[in-house]
Amino acid sequence: MKNSLVLKIIISSLILFSVHYLIVDFFFPEFVILGVLQIHLYLSVLTCVLVFILEKIRAKNQIRFGQAYLVSVVLKMFASATFLLPFILGQNKDEKLFVVQFFAAFFIYLFLEVYLLVSKLKNQP
Repeated sequence: MKNSLVLKIIISSLILFSVHYLIVDFFFPEFVILGVLQIHLYLSVLTCVLVFILEKIRAKNQIRFGQAYLVSVVLKMFASATFLLPFILGQNKDEKLFVVQFFAAFFIYLFLEVYLLVSKLKNQP
């Protein structure tokens, strides 16, 4: 369990949430939104579920891992677009800030996911 990607993502999510909240709160108070926790909770759960599924696929069939990862990224993008649809269609300034901060966090989580999966693949025989 100590080498679990899901555990690493959970710990990284807590760090990312803390950094995101502190940076926005202290340095950019005009960009404070109420949904920072919601953003990170959604992205961390989605990332954990997809990484867990990818680990199971890799254990059963390494040849299909690349295809499964591409499908997972597309599913993550569609799920995120569905999650953001009410905010994207909104006209409120806070809704637009929510979308911008969501995508900033989305790409950080995507980078984290790629980094952890590649490092896991490098360490596997």
